[in-house]
Formats: sequence, structure tokens, C-alpha cells
Amino acid sequence: IGSLAQARLRRGTAAKEPGVVFDYTTANGGTDFVFESDTTYYVSANAYFYGTTKVEGGAIIKYAPVDPNLNGTPRILVLGGLNCTTQPYRPAICTARDDDSVGEIISGSTGNPGTNYYAFQAFLIWDSGSAVSAHDLRISHAYYGFAAQYRQNVELRNSQVIHSCYGAGSYVGSFATRNVLFQNFVYGLAAGGGAPIIGENLTLSQGTQAILNDSGSFALTNCLVVAVGATNGISGSNNEIVSTSNGVFQSAGGGNHYLTADSQRRNAGSTNENASLLSELKSRTNLSTQLAI
Repeated sequence: IGSLAQARLRRGTAAKEPGVVFDYTTANGGTDFVFESDTTYYVSANAYFYGTTKVEGGAIIKYAPVDPNLNGTPRILVLGGLNCTTQPYRPAICTARDDDSVGEIISGSTGNPGTNYYAFQAFLIWDSGSAVSAHDLRISHAYYGFAAQYRQNVELRNSQVIHSCYGAGSYVGSFATRNVLFQNFVYGLAAGGGAPIIGENLTLSQGTQAILNDSGSFALTNCLVVAVGATNGISGSNNEIVSTSNGVFQSAGGGNHYLTADSQRRNAGSTNENASLLSELKSRTNLSTQLAI
């Protein structure tokens, strides 16, 4: 198990005085590390993980602010396997040090992430190794949400990346994104070094540029691109580009991207995509009326 530094800082000189307790775990890296459910972790620098890294549903990972010179810190670098035991209604949450809405409060938190970026890369699947399928993650306030470099057959599915500069992408290695929401981004997907990117059933909402292609390739299927400034380079089948979000989505509970009740985009599109994704989609909903609020 990886090295851990426990942070339990207590303030107050008498029992009757008000005090603050910080109770979280600083993740520095390790081998066969487990991000446990209902536990808050803090990543303040580059953390290297070897063996098989496990991410349990309900784990909360918070990151220090990104270095202003963008020198690559802080981030989680996975040099082995990644096993997500997350679930649709119990994802792992990756967010900012200053986000006090979930998990334990991190020492030095301002309580207001604002428009700042915190993780240089929330996850970087790095170097040659086994295939990786990460799923049911909610990543917010990261400079780069989910990335792969020199690794083949990496997948991100059934996840959300909110408020990022780069949503997800790959350099050299093949990378697939399936049933992922990207919201409030500068670049939704990025590819470099000849990396082929597959996107299936994606929602790209409220961004500057849908894709950034630096000698890569993109094949998108059944993707909805809404209120994104630049959509050039989108290729594939059954994709739709909409200039405004008005009349496209409705909110319910904690979700803001359910299709409206009369949407003609429901039960539409191609079935020529990943078979396991098609099976999973049958158990999921884009209907707000199916939520118990």
C-alpha cells in the first residue's frame, strides 16, 4: 500500500471554544494503492502509482491549485492498472482543494474554487502497460480532466468532466470516451502524436472549442455538441451541433443535462458503436421524470 500522511489538525485551547478539525489523507503515491470509499484524499504534488490502483465509489480526491507556470503539478500518474469499483449513483469525485461542498475540508481551503484550476491532470494514464477502463468519475476544476500518454486502449466512460481547460485526450495512444458529459471547457477533446480518439454518446456543452487536433484523429458517434464556439473538425456519424442550450436540456435534482420531455433526440442515433456501451445505456436514463426527488 502506498505511503500516506495523515492530517489531523486541531485548533482550540479549551473544550468549550469553537474549533476546526481537518481529517483527510494526503496521497503521495504507492503500489496497489486503494482510494477508499467515504474517505477524502489530498493530492498536492505529482503522485506516482504502480501496480493496480483501485478507486472505490464514494472516494473523494481533492487537488492543490495547479502550478501557475503549468509545469505539470499536481496530478495522479497511473503507471500500472486502474480498477474502478465506482457505480452510477456512487461515483468517485475529483475536485478542488477549495471545494468544501463534498468530503473533508482541506487545510488552507478558501471554500470557493471559482474559475481556478487545481489538478494539472486529475488522472494521467502513463507509459506502456495494460488497457484501462475508468468509469463513473466526476472530475471538476481540473486543468486537464483525464489524459493518457503512450498507453494503448484507454477508456473513460459514464463520467462527467466539469469546468476544465482540457476535458480529456491522449498523446500517441488510442483513447475512447463513451457516455461522458463535458461541460464548461476550453477544449473538450484533444489528440496529439497520431492518437486516435473515439467518442460515443458524448455531450459537449458550453465550451470554446470542441476538439483540439494536433496530429491525431477523431471518430465521433451519437454526440451532442451544444453551445460550443468552434466545432470544426468534428467527424463521424449521427452527431448534432446546436448553437444554444435553450430548449435542449432541463434540470432535475443535481443534474442539469437531462433532455427535455419532448426532445426528438431521444431514441435516435446509430447502434453502430461499442456493444457493452449499448447494453449499459439501457439501464440509464436521460428522463428527469424517472428521478425520485
